[in-house]
Amino acid sequence: MEFLYDFTPQLFYFPRYRELVDSRLKPEPIGSCVLVDINGESFLLTAKHTFQNVNLKDVSIFAGDRMITLGGDISYFLAEEESDPIDIAIVKLHPEMAKIVRRHFKFLPHQYLDLDHTFHNKYQYNFCGFINDLTEVVENSITPYRYSYVGRPNLEFKLEKNGYYRHSNIAIKFGRRNQRNLGDTFSTHGPKEYNGLSGCGLWHLQIENGKVCNINLVGIMIEQRLERGVLIATKLNVIKGLLDLRFGIQL
Repeated sequence: MEFLYDFTPQLFYFPRYRELVDSRLKPEPIGSCVLVDINGESFLLTAKHTFQNVNLKDVSIFAGDRMITLGGDISYFLAEEESDPIDIAIVKLHPEMAKIVRRHFKFLPHQYLDLDHTFHNKYQYNFCGFINDLTEVVENSITPYRYSYVGRPNLEFKLEKNGYYRHSNIAIKFGRRNQRNLGDTFSTHGPKEYNGLSGCGLWHLQIENGKVCNINLVGIMIEQRLERGVLIATKLNVIKGLLDLRFGIQL
């Protein structure tokens, strides 16, 4: 599923005017995101908490050999509340910024956003993002740690009792000791920590004869609940109201 990283940059805290703070500051990985194209506008989707105590102007994405500082208008559902089970941030990139980003990444056409997806335990889903602690930052060199996981939904997980909304969130079964990607014939142990996956895409894999024939974005990963054996995502359908309310875009 390497092609999904064409739409999936890694986010870093890297102050634009760091010489005023500490000139020795290195880029600090803070999460993942997904780039999407909606009605000709360029958007970045991620988890709201990746921007906690961080200004958007101090966030960059890593593009192979350079850091690209973000610029745009950011919106949340519950900007003032600490507890936010939806936990989604939408950034509308400024046109000049989007032009720079497009030189290094692709924006997912809105036709591949499944805003009315029905989750089924027979379907397979893929998380595709980065892990902060395993991303190496040495002087001016960055080696991102990509992480991809294929799993099925846990429709019996009691979302409301764990502080989430059934109409907005979905739990995906997750086990660190029994991991495999699509096509793997063996299981492996995953890393111990998964901080950094927040904001990455949850993709629905449509498979025929053992091969992926289609793929759609259906959610954004917001939290790991390893003690419960699940990863939590926010369903993509909830962004429709925010796009209409904040940006006047109707889908």
